[in-house]
Amino acid sequence: MKREFVEDESLAILAKKVADEKKLTFLQHARIKFILVAPYISRAVHGKCISAGDELKYFGNFDYLIEFSHDIWQEISDEVKYILMYHELLHVLPKENKSGMTFSIADHDVKDFGVILGEYGVKWFHDFKDQISARFDMSPEEKDKISL
Repeated sequence: MKREFVEDESLAILAKKVADEKKLTFLQHARIKFILVAPYISRAVHGKCISAGDELKYFGNFDYLIEFSHDIWQEISDEVKYILMYHELLHVLPKENKSGMTFSIADHDVKDFGVILGEYGVKWFHDFKDQISARFDMSPEEKDKISL
């Protein structure tokens, strides 16, 4: 499967909205690029935050790359897009030390981020997994492997 990568300004606009509304002030230290991967990242992964290595920082001028599966992104509701963006932005982990800023990936508190579970519960993710598994005609075992 040949994948295509497309920068989409609407992702950056949504990210700014989420960051402002959720007061994610730590994001001000990070340069983030957003892309849609067509047709999808993988059957089991539909959102991903990547910490850029030195080469990507040099050539791409960013610290993080946040990807979403294009085909799935087109099918989900605006509410789920908002939660997925929130989830991926919570992976951004800039830290200041003596030599400047370092950038790594924050791991989940539990299977997701506690703040998301507290605000949205787990139903949104179960519904998302149902939609993905139906689209790809997944077995229950494959459905259990869907992650963000």
